[in-house]
Amino acid sequence: RNQQRIMATDAALCGLEAGACFGLSAAACRTGFILAAKVSVLCMPLGLIGSVALTSSGFVLQTKGLKVGNTIVVCTMAAVSSMVSGVVAGFLVLEEKMPSGHGMKLVRLAAWACILLGVASLAGGRDGIAAAARFAAGVLPRQQSATWRYFPRGLARTLHKLQKGLSDDDEEDGA
Repeated sequence: RNQQRIMATDAALCGLEAGACFGLSAAACRTGFILAAKVSVLCMPLGLIGSVALTSSGFVLQTKGLKVGNTIVVCTMAAVSSMVSGVVAGFLVLEEKMPSGHGMKLVRLAAWACILLGVASLAGGRDGIAAAARFAAGVLPRQQSATWRYFPRGLARTLHKLQKGLSDDDEEDGA
């Protein structure tokens, strides 16, 4: 049983690493095109070579993960890791902007929450969903905040109970 857990963890990590390679591959290609326009045309082939190398590494890692683990877990982890690394590279390296309207911020937050819940449920089943709920309860503001009125009442109650349980655990650890 312990060996299965180790193999599942290795498969998930291979998926995460493969996805990071895929996301960074796209960023390398885009960086090559940007540098070709600003610096020299010779930068474009360098960006493409970097992209090919990262994509190849991603395929190797994904294949390694698929040999030892669940296809759903490996591919889901790769997809999420690719999105996250692509978004981070776009923001930090390429200085790209996201839509900034308040409605779009809420939609973007809801989309990332759905992705987190989906990955948690696929990778960990009920335990994964419980871990995602504990994470959300720890990140969200306390019950007095006006944020809670946007949540369905049942979800707000459940998250409040989880927050209360987390704060009780913190008090026990501090004592």
